[in-house]
Amino acid sequence: MAYFQYAVKYLCGRGDGINLARNPRYLTAINIHNPYDFPQDPICWKVVSPTPGPVVWQRTSLPPDGVMELNCRGLGIQGGPTGFVVIRSPNELDVVAVYTVERDDGPADILEIQNTTPRLIQTDQPMCPG
Repeated sequence: MAYFQYAVKYLCGRGDGINLARNPRYLTAINIHNPYDFPQDPICWKVVSPTPGPVVWQRTSLPPDGVMELNCRGLGIQGGPTGFVVIRSPNELDVVAVYTVERDDGPADILEIQNTTPRLIQTDQPMCPG
């Protein structure tokens, strides 16, 4: 079995003064697009962070030319302000992360927009564990 895997860095919440500056609030939106004329089913994703805790795979599907967004609110981040969202799919997708920072004394700024390159995984393990 083979599938595509994406590891997308997230920044969510107030900085801890160690990894991120303390004052601003960091936000990440991960946009996922199915470029094909057929559905992608399943697509699964999980949140992993340096803070130990349970890792739960979420499952969804994308219709042809469909789009979804994973953001800080929807990710249900537990623990620190940084980590990775790992996404798996049967075919290559368009995965783009948008990073912004919001300061108490001004408008939000876009820090970066980044395309994520997939990794092809060859394994006998299921694509979406659980």
